[in-house]
Amino acid sequence: MLQCQQGVIRRDQALAAGLAESTIESLVSSGRWIRIRPRFYSVGADLDNPAVRTRAGWSWAGADAIVAGAAAAWWLGLTDRPAGVVTLVVPPARRMSRQPGFAIIRARIHPSERRQHDHVAVTSPARTCLDLARAGEPDHLESALRQRKLTQEQLEESLALGRGVHGQRRARGARAAVADNPWSNPERAAHLLFRKARITGWTGNSPVQVHGGIRYPDLVFEDIKLLLEIDGREHHGSPQAFESDRKRQNLLVEAGWSVLRFTPAQLATDSDGVVATVKRTISRLRFAAAG
Repeated sequence: MLQCQQGVIRRDQALAAGLAESTIESLVSSGRWIRIRPRFYSVGADLDNPAVRTRAGWSWAGADAIVAGAAAAWWLGLTDRPAGVVTLVVPPARRMSRQPGFAIIRARIHPSERRQHDHVAVTSPARTCLDLARAGEPDHLESALRQRKLTQEQLEESLALGRGVHGQRRARGARAAVADNPWSNPERAAHLLFRKARITGWTGNSPVQVHGGIRYPDLVFEDIKLLLEIDGREHHGSPQAFESDRKRQNLLVEAGWSVLRFTPAQLATDSDGVVATVKRTISRLRFAAAG
């Protein structure tokens, strides 16, 4: 149990494992076990490790608690930034003492929005992202979609379950912003820009088969074989990504696709120029196809 829980244990777990009350007290008195929460102990755990802190907080709150918010996003791998405060959702009747580094929310979570991940209960990816959107925090929806950790259907179901929850308007806005399946924040901005410019006929990250392999370009105009790539530094900045992007583009061009590439800076500072370029290219390709 200690190995599974990274060196932390509740008193009731120790008793269930066969330790006597007097043994636990002796271990605590000798300093071999360190009391870090009421009825909760560290046995050589690295308490500065965010994984230990998150697991310890959930174990302390009990098996019916659920890790939520930014801590859940980190635990699910939607972001590499650990949460400064671990949010724990507990049943409404539960009374818990305040502890530094933890936020306690008393609420009910629908069973379909509970997940067990690495032996810790967390909110589902859809509920996690929408809760963050409700709070006005980065929602990590693009990351969840890119990692295939949620579907559009799951997102719609979670949104419906949250009807009446504070911040639901923000959640609806976030859901609408990723309806076309962006896999990064720059792609999300591009989708918004093209919808406002009434550029239609595209899909986000649709599979394209090239030389026996499957590629997922950022935006695909399938009818005219036009692809748009948004080259953000996060996913395209490494030497390996630089090489891979060039090889992929050559394969696509060889297969008859036209490719346009834009950067997040261009979307932000020259959106009119980006829109004009895309519209001119669409017109040229559709004219050539008609001729």
